[in-house]
Amino acid sequence: MIVSYTPIPFEQFFNPHVGVKVNSGTKGKVIFEWKVPKGYYAFLKGMTIQYYSGLRYIVELDGEKLPPFERQVGEIKEPYHYDPPYVFEHWIKIYVDNTSDKDLYAEILLEGFLVDKNELG
Repeated sequence: MIVSYTPIPFEQFFNPHVGVKVNSGTKGKVIFEWKVPKGYYAFLKGMTIQYYSGLRYIVELDGEKLPPFERQVGEIKEPYHYDPPYVFEHWIKIYVDNTSDKDLYAEILLEGFLVDKNELG
């Protein structure tokens, strides 16, 4: 069975490129949080995480944490792609720990889309 749907890019809902200063010694700083509109599924198909020594990124989708990211993932112009994509229904939250002795810049890029639940049956 082939399912046809119309993807709506994340860009129509939020700016998918986020950069935030994270002070030295900070734990659990939320750098991005977004709620999926009712009636949609969100598909996270790619992501970039800009890494500096001492940063630890935690991505949470509908309460499920992905393994922590403590390395570079993709590039700003070339996100790492997930196959299959991560699917979530309610929210995404990304937070960062900075264990270094310097203030650092945390930067992410999310690539994905939403699909109306009615189109998926």
